[in-house]
Formats: sequence, structure tokens, C-alpha cells
Amino acid sequence: MAFQALLMVLMSMILIGCTADQNDCRSVQSIGNRILLGHVTKTMTGKSFESCTIDCEKESDCFSINYLTVTATCQMNNTTVKWFPADFIPWTGALYMDSLVRQYESNPCNDRTSPCDGLCVPVPGQLPRTICLCLKTPVSNCQPDTRKPSALGMENGVIQNEQITSSTTAAASTNNMSRLNCNTGSWTPNTDDKLQWLQVSFVSQTKVFTQIATQGHGVNWWWVTQYAIDFKTEASHWQSYSEDGNTLKIFMGNTDFTGIVKNSFTKPFIADIIKIKPLEYDGRIALRIELYGCSVN
Repeated sequence: MAFQALLMVLMSMILIGCTADQNDCRSVQSIGNRILLGHVTKTMTGKSFESCTIDCEKESDCFSINYLTVTATCQMNNTTVKWFPADFIPWTGALYMDSLVRQYESNPCNDRTSPCDGLCVPVPGQLPRTICLCLKTPVSNCQPDTRKPSALGMENGVIQNEQITSSTTAAASTNNMSRLNCNTGSWTPNTDDKLQWLQVSFVSQTKVFTQIATQGHGVNWWWVTQYAIDFKTEASHWQSYSEDGNTLKIFMGNTDFTGIVKNSFTKPFIADIIKIKPLEYDGRIALRIELYGCSVN
């Protein structure tokens, strides 16, 4: 009970820090059960939360910390959640806090040697590397050094059958039937509940995802009306897609069994595994999809 009480105090702690000349004071608040993933430059064990914050101020490249209370581990980050909200993930028993005395002002997209004539996406774990996405139509208007998102291959078969997996499949369904415009039906799970999912793997072929298209069954009057998306790289933890780094984004799906509905990712993300999780449906869960984006490498 004492440990839990201490954790609650730390999770709501607001600290005030100043620079040496006392002219730049600011307050920061710790955030409980969250860490900034993929930006750790230094890890120390056997630390208290207070000593972790002090040690961070001594390191010129420490702009935030993750503190793991169960293992008394201090992790120093070289950036903040402001620039990488998609990397701010749930982590039980952890505390995240920005530096008390310095702010991370360097946006890797602003620091590009050539300006991005499109949408700039930082590459997690490879800073200051960024990818510039061209979202213009037609793509002939794009600059030569930009990436042009396109269909990744569900419909045309570039994505192989073995790359597609799911929670379960109904007797008359297969994972391969999840391809956009499949004319024999769709992926349909064995059970219609919120535990079902459809997954596509691009391991060793990491992608930037910009858009998704969905269809219903195509034969039977079944379709998904709402869904969420999880994603990860092979070396990281699962993350749920969010536009603000905190609230789960719920996508509006289909309204009939044949039409195509496209949803764009306002914050394109980098991953090599993507999972679609149906939340609401009409008739039964039924999905045919296409994914859009481009390669990171």
C-alpha cells in the first residue's frame, strides 16, 4: 500500500526547475503509466525518481526521462513527446517527464538540409533521418526527392498470402479473401466479437502507412462499421493508432457490403506489422482491405 501511495504522488507531481542564472524557470508535470519509446540514449538502474531527474539535468542531450518504478530504472531520452506523440505508449508502473531546465526545440523536420515539399515524417530510432511524403495529385507534381504513397499490394497480390494472418477464420473464409475487390467473399472470423483482428506483416520491408481502404463481404450483406488500428516494428511494442498520442482513433468503416471507404492517417506512421481490429459491424464482421504508403528503405 505504501508503494502504491508513493506512485500516486509521483504520477501527479508538478516540479519547477530553473536554469543556473534563474532566468528561465518552468513547471513540468510527470505523466503516469506512459513512456516515450525508441529515443533512449542512456539507462541507469538503482535510481530514485528524484535522482533520475537530477541526472537528466546534468546531461546536455537529455530532454525527458522514463522512470520505471518497479525496477528503479532511469531512462534518458534525446527528445520529447511533443515531437513524437506516436511513440508515447502505455507502460504500467512507469513515469514520463520532460526536462526541468531545457526544452527540446529542434524539430528534425525543420532541420532537413532540403525543405520537405509535402508531409515530413521522422524515422524513430534513426534521428535526424526523416522521410518526405508527397500527397499531391497527380504525383507528377511531386519533387524528385519525395516519396509517393501508393497501394502496397493487397489487391494486386504483391503482398503474399503468408503475410496475412488473423485471429480466426470462418469455415467459408480464408485470410487471402481479405484482399480489396476479392470476388468470392471476404475475411470473416469464426466469432463476431471485439477480440478479432486481421494482420498484415511487412517484416524486413518497413513501410510508412498513409491510408487504408475497406470493403464489406461483397456477396453477403456483412460489413465493418467501425475499427481501430494497432501497429509495431519487429523490435518494438504494439501501439494503438492515435492522432493526439493518447486517445484511440476509431475509424468509420463501411455502410454497405460492396462500396470502398478510404481513411487517411493524418499522422502517417512507420511500422512493419499492422493490425486492423473491427469494433462494430452490420450482419457479421467482414473485411476486404488495401493499405497505402511507401517503403522506408
